[in-house]
Amino acid sequence: MAKWKHGKIVAGTCAVTGFVGFIAVTTYLIFDIGRKLRVTTEVFETEKKKKPYIKLEAKDANGTDDDKKPFSLKDIESKLGDLFLWRDIISNNPYHLLKLTKSNDQSKRLLAVRTLAKHHHLPDYECNDIAQFADARTSIGLARAHNVDLRFFLGPPWMVVSGTRSYEVLMKLLESLPKNGIDMCTQYITDEAIKKGIYRNENVDADDVEGPWSFGGGNLSYIRLPTVQELETFFLQALVNHTMIPSHCRDIVQHNGLELFMKISYDEDSNLSIQRTIARMIGNIALHDDLHPYLVKGGWIRRLVQWRKTDDLELSSHAARALANMDRDFGWQKYEDGIYLLYPQDRLSDPVLADVVFVHGLLGGAFKTWRQADKAKTTQQEEVDKARTTQQEEANLTVKPHNLYSNAWPKDWLTEDFPNIRIVAVDFDTMLSEWRAECPFETEKRSLQARSMDLYQKLEKAGIGSRPVVFVGHSMGGLLIKQMQVFAREHPSMSKLLKNTKGVIFYSTPHFGASLAATSTQWRYILQPSVEVQELKLGSEKLNALNEDFKQVAENHKILCRSFGETQETELLKSPKLGTYTSVVVPETSSNPGFGEYYKIDTDHLNICKPLDKESQLYQLTVDFIKQCIPEYMVENIVQATMVYDEYIFPDFS
Repeated sequence: MAKWKHGKIVAGTCAVTGFVGFIAVTTYLIFDIGRKLRVTTEVFETEKKKKPYIKLEAKDANGTDDDKKPFSLKDIESKLGDLFLWRDIISNNPYHLLKLTKSNDQSKRLLAVRTLAKHHHLPDYECNDIAQFADARTSIGLARAHNVDLRFFLGPPWMVVSGTRSYEVLMKLLESLPKNGIDMCTQYITDEAIKKGIYRNENVDADDVEGPWSFGGGNLSYIRLPTVQELETFFLQALVNHTMIPSHCRDIVQHNGLELFMKISYDEDSNLSIQRTIARMIGNIALHDDLHPYLVKGGWIRRLVQWRKTDDLELSSHAARALANMDRDFGWQKYEDGIYLLYPQDRLSDPVLADVVFVHGLLGGAFKTWRQADKAKTTQQEEVDKARTTQQEEANLTVKPHNLYSNAWPKDWLTEDFPNIRIVAVDFDTMLSEWRAECPFETEKRSLQARSMDLYQKLEKAGIGSRPVVFVGHSMGGLLIKQMQVFAREHPSMSKLLKNTKGVIFYSTPHFGASLAATSTQWRYILQPSVEVQELKLGSEKLNALNEDFKQVAENHKILCRSFGETQETELLKSPKLGTYTSVVVPETSSNPGFGEYYKIDTDHLNICKPLDKESQLYQLTVDFIKQCIPEYMVENIVQATMVYDEYIFPDFS
């Protein structure tokens, strides 16, 4: 019995000793890890001496106050919690990561989503589990990861849509939307689309799919009836206007519009135009947080990821915009219709420190203006570039192959030179002639003043103006930028944009008018020049006043400016009856604003904003200017002074 008691005492003593030892070892490890992870501040002090632009005070720089505080039980629990977090992250167990994505700690769940998205070879059953059990916030975060596995997302539920043909259901959807309180153009486009649908139904037999021709009248004149695909396009384009009205977005969802759009997107999978239009509408609907659950439940996350992976720049940009509008866990910015996030479209581990905004001109577009120069055209400048390329090849230097042609050089090239910038492209409709106008009403909305104010309001919602920004404008786009800056001077609410605008690049901007406007005026009875063209008349008093106002704004707020001018003629008109007319669209007398730096480029008006390659003079001057506007020391000081970003920073385990 004595031996038994003695053994019990020994066992108890060992247990207590072991437990105390475990606590001691664990505490030592925590202290040791903390010591090893502690940042040495001597490097920062040295850097401050090198670049004393902004001097920051670090309370714990000498390790006096905080380091002397004893560790409490809460500190130990926190350290242990962090150890378990890193254990789960490093273990790469998808189920542990999935659990962490639902953490109340934002930084932990963002890190877990980022790590989970790097899994590309999980078995199907694990991917199915992730798709089934991930919450909406996690699914959206995964969708914004680079090259994420499509198996992480649920597809759309089985859809039953009433109606014999999709275009008929689309017409019913249009007819069901409110007609009171909408703008005249939305009403006009809606009425025209419905008229086309009614006309087809009245003139085509129910069994006739195409029904291309309708004969009538004494002279047997004929009218081509729209095909089913054309009708769908008409209706979808009309619905785009309705998705710009918040209440109509909710009406569309309530009338099963999302299910209908999904069905059409799969039925017309090869019709790129329809895919783009639907993706654009989803981006508009995604602006409203209360509609996000309907998008998630309807399988749109998976569809958007599919579109993001396409090679089509416009379709992938529409999808990226929609996902960014849904990602409220990562940022507050919202991208309105016509505002596209070209970079970064993923959640990045690095902070975004500056913005570059591209604004196209007359007849341009966010997805066509900023492409690489057409190599089929040979100019004197291209001959020089070709000669240089030959010299590079002879010197065994790497030359960029032709198959890497860029459809968006700001996205593909600038991000290599400036990885910490956000690139935003603006898109809006313009026209040369009122004959081509989609809507004959509300032409005043297409004026420079109306467009620039609308542009500012949209850019503000995207966060433009909250950090340093450089604007880049081609042709009329430069005038919009100038008008917006002048407005900012006159409206105190816009002061933040004016304060953070560091520079503007003008590619053949008609500061004093363009010859295109003069040509349209000469043939005004034939062309019926649009509002946009009429505002670009050479010698316009409004443009002269705008240039003088912007010059004062740039001087007072130290906004750097660099202008480029064309030297070659552009083909403006080609007709068997009227002949061919070519001209330098924006001559040097108009492309040179009289302030800032000015460079002449040997190219025409269309290619003045399209560099041949990264080594071309046009691109190098553009990069050099952005470096002047957002120099390296400014970026470093912004990081040190704020240490808070709109986008979050994660350690990289890849």
